[in-house]
Amino acid sequence: MASLLTGTIQAMGFTQAGISAGSWAASMMSAAAPVGAGSLIAACQSIGATGALSFATAAIANALFGVATGSAAYAAYCKFLRKEEPLTEEEIKLLVNSFRNVVMI
Repeated sequence: MASLLTGTIQAMGFTQAGISAGSWAASMMSAAAPVGAGSLIAACQSIGATGALSFATAAIANALFGVATGSAAYAAYCKFLRKEEPLTEEEIKLLVNSFRNVVMI
């Protein structure tokens, strides 16, 4: 499980060389700027750079993985089963701001 989480985090753009330009991680970092020590982004970068999971970073990584998986499943459900319209620009901004508040905790 740890290697799956580490691989997923690295595939998102949190690499040994830093955050990859144009990646999901870069978008996440710019949306949450400024990024503080101990934030979710900092923990993901630590995992991506070292490939190691401490108990605390494993808990954060599991939470991130669960949120990402749940979000993707819900988005697919809304789009394909409920046939909902795409989000408006205002709704996207609200989600980004909400995400920024969670990441900075």
